[in-house]
Amino acid sequence: MSILKFIKSEIKVTYRVSVDLILTFEDTKISKEQYSFVKDQLNKYDWYINDEYAMTTETMYKESSGALLIALNIIIPNHIKPKDENILSQMIRDHTNKFLKFYERHMQLHYLETEKKLKNLNYSH
Repeated sequence: MSILKFIKSEIKVTYRVSVDLILTFEDTKISKEQYSFVKDQLNKYDWYINDEYAMTTETMYKESSGALLIALNIIIPNHIKPKDENILSQMIRDHTNKFLKFYERHMQLHYLETEKKLKNLNYSH
């Protein structure tokens, strides 16, 4: 089963009106089929974050090693960006934990769906 790990966070001031909070994750044991599933599921992730933020995702998959890198770019308007470092650190932890739970839940869903398909194939033979 795949395991997603948090790699790093980065804050970039890209525009005068917002900052980018970039969270990078890695899964080193993922198949091409799982990658396709994850890529589709990432489109649903923006439903889970605060509606005041915009979000984009980037993925890079190395089929030879089964490694997947995911970068979440959360665009935070300056007027709601926490000024206090402790609150900003908590925001990073919250978004990291929320994404890890999302990923784990969807990978479990994929696993269960795959198991069900295999059982149905075995019963039909």
